[in-house]
Amino acid sequence: MKISAVLLVVVGLAGWTLWMQSRPDSEPQDLPVWPVFKAAEVSDISISGTGMSLTHLQRQGNRWLLVDDHANGEKKHDVAANEEAVNHLLGNLAEMRLVRVVTHHTEHFADLGVDEAAGVHVILRNKQGSSLLDILVGNHGADLISTYVRLQGDNEAVTVNRSLTWQVRRMRKAWQAPPPESPQPSLAPLSASHSS
Repeated sequence: MKISAVLLVVVGLAGWTLWMQSRPDSEPQDLPVWPVFKAAEVSDISISGTGMSLTHLQRQGNRWLLVDDHANGEKKHDVAANEEAVNHLLGNLAEMRLVRVVTHHTEHFADLGVDEAAGVHVILRNKQGSSLLDILVGNHGADLISTYVRLQGDNEAVTVNRSLTWQVRRMRKAWQAPPPESPQPSLAPLSASHSS
C-alpha cells in the first residue's frame, strides 16, 4: 500500500514537471532586469513578514550584529549574529538568477506567497542607507531548489535559482551567534594507590 502511494506521488510529480515544461510560458523569455550588487556592499538587512518578529542585522566592521529594534526606550541589547547564516543568505541573494517570469496577474501572488500578506519582505541596504534589493520572498518552487520572488511594488512574480524560503523564515533566535563552546572538563587521572 505504501509503495503504491509513493509511486503515485512520483508519477504525479513527473507528469506535472512535463506539463510545466510544455506550457507556452516555459519557452525562453525576455527576463526583466533586476538589481545587481555584491554581498560585500550590504551593510544592513531587514527581514519581516506577517506573524514574524522583525529581524534586523547590521554590519559592524568585519562582523554582523542582530540589532534590537524592540527596545521601547530601554537600553538596546544588540547581540552577535550567526555569521554563517548571514553570509549564506547574502551569497544566495547576490548570486541568484532569474529563471522565468511566472505571472503578471496579482490574483496569483497569494498562491505563490509573494503578496504583502504572505511574502517575507527582505530589504538590503548599503552603508549610505540606499536600497540594494527590496523583495518579497514567497514559496519554494516545485523543484524545491527555486523560489518565487517579487520585487517590491512590481507586478510580476518570478522564480529564482536559489532556495531562499527557509532562510528568510528563520526564527529571530536562529540569527544569533551560537554560544561559545565551553571547554570540556578534564577527567582527573585515576589514582594508582588503590590497595588490593
